[in-house]
Amino acid sequence: MKMNRIAAGVLAFALVFAGSAPIIEQTGFIKPLTAQAMSAAVKSNWDIKKYYEVGDFTIQYVQSGYVQIIKCNNPTAEEIVIPETMNDGDTDFPVKVLYAQSFQDCQMKKVTIPDSVIKVGSYAFCNCTNLEEIVGMGGVENISEAAFESCTSLKELHLPDTLTTIGTEAFAFCTALTEATLPASVTNMSTYLFTTCTSLKTLTFSEGITFIPDKVAYQCSALKTVNIPSTVTKIRDHAFELSALEEITIPDTVKTIGEGTFNNCLFLKTVVLPSGMENIEVELFKDCHSLENVTIPDSVTRIRRNAFNGCDSLKTLTIPETVTRIESYVFYGCESLETINIPAAVTSIDEYTFCKCRKLPAIVIPENVEKIGVYAFYDCESLESITIPASVKSVGSYAFYNCTALKSAVFAGSMSELGIWSFAGCTALTEMQLPEGLEKLNNHVLYRCESLENLEIPDTVTAIDGYALAGCSSLTEVNVPASVEKVGEYAVGYGEGVLPVVAEDVNIVSESPAVQDFCKENEVKINGEGGVITPEQVDEITLGEYLHGKKPLTQGQFKGADMNADGVVNVFDWILLKKQLYINSDEEQPTEELQDPTGNCVPEIREGNVLAETKVRSDASAENDDNIIATLEANAAVRIIDNFGDWFMIEYKNGETGYVLQSEVAVAP
Repeated sequence: MKMNRIAAGVLAFALVFAGSAPIIEQTGFIKPLTAQAMSAAVKSNWDIKKYYEVGDFTIQYVQSGYVQIIKCNNPTAEEIVIPETMNDGDTDFPVKVLYAQSFQDCQMKKVTIPDSVIKVGSYAFCNCTNLEEIVGMGGVENISEAAFESCTSLKELHLPDTLTTIGTEAFAFCTALTEATLPASVTNMSTYLFTTCTSLKTLTFSEGITFIPDKVAYQCSALKTVNIPSTVTKIRDHAFELSALEEITIPDTVKTIGEGTFNNCLFLKTVVLPSGMENIEVELFKDCHSLENVTIPDSVTRIRRNAFNGCDSLKTLTIPETVTRIESYVFYGCESLETINIPAAVTSIDEYTFCKCRKLPAIVIPENVEKIGVYAFYDCESLESITIPASVKSVGSYAFYNCTALKSAVFAGSMSELGIWSFAGCTALTEMQLPEGLEKLNNHVLYRCESLENLEIPDTVTAIDGYALAGCSSLTEVNVPASVEKVGEYAVGYGEGVLPVVAEDVNIVSESPAVQDFCKENEVKINGEGGVITPEQVDEITLGEYLHGKKPLTQGQFKGADMNADGVVNVFDWILLKKQLYINSDEEQPTEELQDPTGNCVPEIREGNVLAETKVRSDASAENDDNIIATLEANAAVRIIDNFGDWFMIEYKNGETGYVLQSEVAVAP
């Protein structure tokens, strides 16, 4: 966009020298003369339609009675002094305008701008990388877009009290500038004024300024001090994003702080928000990794999405009771958060609101909440108990997934359905009081709740979906109501894993024909009968297809394939089976690497560690998240047992297997 603007200016300049009438902007600070005033204006020997060379400058006379400098003809001079007036042979005319790009790319170290100049045009001194000192400029009213952009040697800046307008990126990329003060006279400021001024340490807005513009100090990575006067009422979007602020005082006159104002302020520790603001805007403090203390005033009614996302040093926060809405991702990744309240007027806990708040031990959900969104408390590893009030009518998928310390979950009211995987991986859960009116146990809803010993399934339930109660290894007797008409694969009576096996010590008690048929077909013990599994011989091809996720094993086949009797069937059992088949045959056992039925060599078993938090999948595909079966923490140990293209088949935890991308694993030498 910037190059387009520069190109347009160059084209206009070319047209002027080709004989067309010059097109000069004369709006804003210079009013057009009336016919009467023009007749009274001082006449000049200069033709307004022509350019003239005077000294080191190309200039143009403007009918209003002043001169504007079009171009500097001595770009290599170390010092440039712009005259206050220029003479046409008879009359002195003031120099009032430095035209767009007039000194761009010049090599001077010092420039003197007389008090007669009232406008510095767009890109006038852009990319004057040697410019260290600006003298004068005492009468300037307008500094246009990118006027001093990329003056990378400019260390000091003195703006006059006559200044009213500053254009976008006026001082952007002035990387040597250390301090700047905006005078009270300024009433019109555009965006990115000091963006990427990487040495700027102090920025002062004088008393009288009423707003702070968008991205005024964006990416000012050394900025530690910002002085905001009591006349300011609004701070616009991303004003101080990616700065080095450690603390800031915001006067109570400020009513609005824009989106992302302090986003990625990595050193910001303490903030007291002004008493009159109503919204904590989108990404206001996102990724402020040092933020420890925030005071929220009683005037706030809404906390918008991602407001505190990634504030992983924040330990406690008090939200005033005036707040009625907390949006999605607000506290996502606040890994140190230990104490927080949800105001009574809040009606929804949106998606990912408290996701990965790993140290949060308890939270009270108020009785006005009607919805708990997807992933709302995902990976809250310290959360010990939760009571869901009767007002809640919806709990989203993965809402409490992997809350590994959660011991008790009680529903005080009724609802028809819980989201998929909503309590999966809650390995410490011992008490689960399902809601009244529940019509369906969704897939994986209580998957791998391995400490759950008792569960009362409401007689309103008509369907139990796949893996709903799989991996509940302590749930040895399951009472399933007669109302159940549909049972999904591996729904109940099974262990954990992608292709789990029947848990031999589980007994299903049910009068439901659908449940009885399911148990008989899958050799699950029903009403104290059946469930005795006879091992069946399995060949290497069948076992290879199972290991590659292509075909399940019957319970008898699984028991027969478990060559080392560890309760898990994996590539180690395949190798043992292969060796046994050679031992029992007349063939000479091969010395080269074994190959599975798909032609892949079975590699030497290798040790490794995942590089970062990693999703384990049930098959070698990342098209969606439906096949995620586990999450490994960074540096978790794994055993690599096979490879498929870009994927490793790994063993983790207690013999569980799954797939991860090879790029996510560091293989031990």
